[in-house]
Amino acid sequence: MLSFPTTRWSVVLQAAGSAADSGAMSALCAAYWAPVYAFILRKERDPEQARDLTQAFFLRLLEKHDLLPAHPLHARFRSFLLASVQHFLSNERDR
Repeated sequence: MLSFPTTRWSVVLQAAGSAADSGAMSALCAAYWAPVYAFILRKERDPEQARDLTQAFFLRLLEKHDLLPAHPLHARFRSFLLASVQHFLSNERDR
């Protein structure tokens, strides 16, 4: 399993801001794409399906501003992100 990078909360909070910083969001997606993909691949087993789901997850994160609840006082970002991925996968299975 790929390890999650050390959380740079300043980047997370910039990406989550009301005028979401596209540079911060790009940096966040680049840093977390591989570990999220590895997590999804363990669940889905099909590399192509896992890639599609990873892309869809990050697209949803961008479109729905799902980073707004993320805060260093509430939980580790890794825990927040994995819970978000699991919720996303559950919703995708329900469809």
